[in-house]
Amino acid sequence: MADREKVMQWLETCANGCEDGCPYEYKNLVYRVECKADLMSDALELLKEQKPRVMTLDELIEIYIEFKGNAYLVRLTMFDLQKIIMYMDDGICRLWAGKPTYEQMEAVKWE
Repeated sequence: MADREKVMQWLETCANGCEDGCPYEYKNLVYRVECKADLMSDALELLKEQKPRVMTLDELIEIYIEFKGNAYLVRLTMFDLQKIIMYMDDGICRLWAGKPTYEQMEAVKWE
């Protein structure tokens, strides 16, 4: 499985002329073609994961919910969907597709 953070770091490095080093740990510039091929393969894998697909049970039960005014996340494994929808409609909580960092939570404004 492709490492999303590594792919993002490589894309930034590549966009800056590959001067800060290669996250794929290719030390020699001769191997840049292989490095870019690995990047394209990993990026394609990540893009394919975004296509609509049937979710696994693990994905369904691992939901991260943030409550307004609280600086922590609750990982729900058993939940009442109607209550979550009610809390979302009231603006009390919001759901994240994955576990966000505290910086990400602070950066996204509550609506």
